[in-house]
Amino acid sequence: MNATFVDLAGAALLHSLWQGALIAGLLALTLHLLRGVSPAVRYLVCWAALVAMVAVPVGVVLGGRGGQGGPGGLDGVAEIQDGAVHETVAPEFVLPGLGETGQMVLPLPGAEFAPFLVVFWLVGVLFMLARLGRGWWTVRQLRWLPGEALGEEVLQAINRLKNRMGISRAVRLVATDRAGEPMLIGWLKPVVLIPTALLAGMPVAHVEAILAHELAHIRRHDYLFAVLQSLFEAVLFYHPAAWWISGKIREERERACDDLAVEAIHSRATYARALAGLEVQRLGGFQLALPAGGGSLLSRIQRLVEPPAPDRLRSSAGAVLAVVMVVGCGGIAVACMENAPPASVPAAAVRLEQLGVSLQLPVEGVNEAAVDPHIEVPSLHPLGDTTRVVSGFGMRFHPVLQINRFHNGVDFVAETGKPVYAT
Repeated sequence: MNATFVDLAGAALLHSLWQGALIAGLLALTLHLLRGVSPAVRYLVCWAALVAMVAVPVGVVLGGRGGQGGPGGLDGVAEIQDGAVHETVAPEFVLPGLGETGQMVLPLPGAEFAPFLVVFWLVGVLFMLARLGRGWWTVRQLRWLPGEALGEEVLQAINRLKNRMGISRAVRLVATDRAGEPMLIGWLKPVVLIPTALLAGMPVAHVEAILAHELAHIRRHDYLFAVLQSLFEAVLFYHPAAWWISGKIREERERACDDLAVEAIHSRATYARALAGLEVQRLGGFQLALPAGGGSLLSRIQRLVEPPAPDRLRSSAGAVLAVVMVVGCGGIAVACMENAPPASVPAAAVRLEQLGVSLQLPVEGVNEAAVDPHIEVPSLHPLGDTTRVVSGFGMRFHPVLQINRFHNGVDFVAETGKPVYAT
């Protein structure tokens, strides 16, 4: 694995801690202002926050990789003309002429811990993916259960609901005692599992209400987004803010389906009674199914009985803040990818200041007309551009110890007797 990529990935993981916390804080404020707004809108805002948590670290890595010049090139060579420093190519995050490929990567904060962070992250992701695969296998077995015969009233109810909700695809309804609660499995060929005990102990009107909730998931394509959400959780397993945002997504998804179900059965009271009579039992070990009892049943029932009063001023402020959050997170990602110094400051001076070097020109006692045009002042390449750098300053793979270690110098190769220019 490339050492530079490891350093960038480690820095991205380290900085994602505060970046994710900032995104979660903005989301919490936005959701507070959007109280009383449709759960479907709040659901989209939560998804934007989760996508931003993934996009910002990716932008850091891609921006750092994009800032590396081609091998053997002298990108961003500083030249002295009329006592001023000029940059021939706008640099990114490198110093010209220093490094194993002709340039040097600046040491990133926390670079010494980068290999350990990346290994920890990879192990965690593999564990989460294995857990997800185990859940997928369990769901696959439930999907093809033979099931028991359904009553005519239940079949008529689901066909009636499909027509009302505009669902044209075939939906397989399976009654089984292996499901603890009603749940949806699958996207292109959805299967709705209904516990046999539920069919025997609930009125048909309540069963119809629960089926309306599952059909709402089908109409909204929630199963596909639930799988994508599980993958995001695997990538961001280390971040508490990611799990909080993911929980908010599940909560708003269930509430949005509640609204569609109430609209389909035309009775808020019947739907609330159906939820109250639903025993909350979750399938453990996987998240690739959408149970009707998802989220907090008590809060969902309270919301149905006493819907929050809309507040236009607060909703408008929340909408503005949501737009600011999305644009801001997008700006952070783009800024990380571009990663360029300000245009008003010479790029060579910016990079030297990052190394703690003060740049003042002209230099007293130096005859600029007599300076070799290939020599840079300050002397970043004291032997001219005809020499080769065999080992640059910064993190490198140690040729003897065979590990990544910080190199505090720059090694050049030149013939014996070649003059060295120093400033």
